[in-house]
Amino acid sequence: MSTNAVTIDEGLAPVESPLYKSPQAAEYLGVSQRTIWGLRTKGEISAVRIGRLVFFPKAELDDFIERHRELARN
Repeated sequence: MSTNAVTIDEGLAPVESPLYKSPQAAEYLGVSQRTIWGLRTKGEISAVRIGRLVFFPKAELDDFIERHRELARN
């Protein structure tokens, strides 16, 4: 065995996933999972299917937030 072997977690920062499952996406937006699926059905957010799993890209959720941002009024 090499003495230079590095364990998987040694020196690595945790990586934030760019893909969220529906519970994570709902929590990120502060809405229900039902709302997440409704937004997907309406085409307001897109999803990525990998096999049988469906993921919501964080960038897509961030874009959704920007599109629906309201400027504070004085």
